[in-house]
Amino acid sequence: ILTTDEFDVSKMPAFKPGNTAERLKKFDEGSGELLRLLEALNWDSAMAKWTFKFGDRVIVEAERAKLMRTMVIAHIAHHRAQLGVYLRILGVPIPGSYGPSADERV
Repeated sequence: ILTTDEFDVSKMPAFKPGNTAERLKKFDEGSGELLRLLEALNWDSAMAKWTFKFGDRVIVEAERAKLMRTMVIAHIAHHRAQLGVYLRILGVPIPGSYGPSADERV
């Protein structure tokens, strides 16, 4: 989203990690790159249109900042909440995401 004007998911190469170390390495590299790109982002670029498509079919087109919020941040929060449900079922204390959780003393 931050480096192009559009993304065609039909052309995305599959990432097939072989082990946990490869997954962690890919996550660390991606996290570092994301921070660098966000620090360099300017207002004009954030408000520019960005397109997500599958081949010739446009899935969504909106401002880059809006799509970062909905397609990235909200999506990550959604999966974190799913993980929290499984942790709670297993009796594992859940750390706070946006402040203390019910398992933390304030």
